[in-house]
Amino acid sequence: MPEPAPARERVPDARGGSDAQRARAAQAAAARTQRSKALARRRRTTTMLFAAFTLGAVAAAVGGLAFLWVPAVPAVLLSAYIVYLRSQERRRFAYQMDRRQAEAAAQRLRERERPPRRRPSVEDADADEPEGPEAGVVTDPDLTALAADRRALVEQTDHAEWVDQQRERRRRPGRAATAGTRSRCRCPRM
Repeated sequence: MPEPAPARERVPDARGGSDAQRARAAQAAAARTQRSKALARRRRTTTMLFAAFTLGAVAAAVGGLAFLWVPAVPAVLLSAYIVYLRSQERRRFAYQMDRRQAEAAAQRLRERERPPRRRPSVEDADADEPEGPEAGVVTDPDLTALAADRRALVEQTDHAEWVDQQRERRRRPGRAATAGTRSRCRCPRM
């Protein structure tokens, strides 16, 4: 008869993460560190170029027309550096957008390949069976978030229509006495 595994092997890691999760977290931390170092380097470079420009402006003010070229050198370098940074950020943004679009396309493809779930109609539903999350049905959080967004939009639209109806009732002829009074709706006037 085999011996039971030691307690350490049977109990999952107390921190709750697998090796893959820890590796991803470490990779994300390394990326954040690299990004913060790059931003610090950019700040130092622009600060030094501004300081050089300021010193050049002081030298030109003290030295006269002969030293007018001194602030121009750091100004040109700063302008070139800003152009370089903007092109770099534009490439980074394009890369991120491409990656997001690829992720969204892959998600749509996965959803398309997944067989559609059949939802029982109202007539088919048993009155004794619970509905929704109580039924034990695993729901996709993306779908529930999308449904919540849609419900919020519908409620918002319904409320806006109700406010419009209230305003229209106040504007009708024969109701001039109530036209100047405030309604009970505490929503902002549109």
